[in-house]
Amino acid sequence: MFHLRYEVNGAIIYRTHWFILIKKIFLPTLALAGLITFFVISATNLFPLISAATTCSLSLLFGMITFGWWFYQYLDWHNDLYIISQDQVVDVNKKPLGREERQVAPLNNILSIEYKRLGITGLLLNFGTVFIRVGDQSLTFDNVYNPSEVQRVLFHSLARKKFAEKQASLAEERKRLADWFATYDELRRDNNGPAQTPRTPPPPTSAARGGF
Repeated sequence: MFHLRYEVNGAIIYRTHWFILIKKIFLPTLALAGLITFFVISATNLFPLISAATTCSLSLLFGMITFGWWFYQYLDWHNDLYIISQDQVVDVNKKPLGREERQVAPLNNILSIEYKRLGITGLLLNFGTVFIRVGDQSLTFDNVYNPSEVQRVLFHSLARKKFAEKQASLAEERKRLADWFATYDELRRDNNGPAQTPRTPPPPTSAARGGF
């Protein structure tokens, strides 16, 4: 539920720091605590004008509303993902009751990667924003834990992608050269015809031996 970093099928997935989650759920959590306190006090008959049935009904009604508010804030935090796959980076922003928005950029198009820890809280809890420049646009991994490590992972993924492409290019070049040499040998055999076995020369004659 609260993983800030995990891997799925080779892709590394990040969420915003748990401090951001606490900020989102602080008010609904406070409201839930108030409802529980109200229910406990009402159950002790400190409010004789309100019946127990009314107290339970009100607590249940407002409890469901408040919990729905709390769960909405949790999903709003949970659904915002930053993904580093084998060939691209993805910024996913999805509201619980809204549409999903995605920003996608190929790893090869990344020009620069920087990060900042914003404020004293970011410095103390080690979270910040990673800025990824892609052409004229930029992607941001907002409020991720240990942004320097996220930057390192991005650089490593970019280097691995370029190395894999270089190896694939070298393999393709070797295959092309092998095909060229095979074609060349085949054409040479066709032009020269089948190889002929050299014949044994005749024995020398008497004239060749200097006889009369």
